[in-house]
Amino acid sequence: MIPVYARLGRAMTLIYAGNRRYGPRATRLMAEVTRLIGFLIGLACGAGELYLLVLLARALQNAESGKILAYALLKLALLALAFVPVILFVRDELLWCGVGVTATLIVGAFVVNWKNRRSGEGDQ
Repeated sequence: MIPVYARLGRAMTLIYAGNRRYGPRATRLMAEVTRLIGFLIGLACGAGELYLLVLLARALQNAESGKILAYALLKLALLALAFVPVILFVRDELLWCGVGVTATLIVGAFVVNWKNRRSGEGDQ
């Protein structure tokens, strides 16, 4: 006899997949698609964060206090706009969203520094 929790898990897998014929395979495919969605949201958020970070650094160098406050608040709002839907709808993909944000920021920081060094503006 199959334990109750095993039968319930199989039934939930079939319900989640929405198709009795392709139950577990469709569930794995759905998990991969949602992981990709979380990562793509993270990449888009990271690109926006990097752009705002560059603007914030320029505003800090020029001592423009109004722009500093605006860019800092926009950075927080962008982060919230990316993470809140992921937390509410695809909570399991929050880690992948964070990976996308950090990957974009790290790679983007190297690219921005490399471009600035070539133009003579960056760290020497």
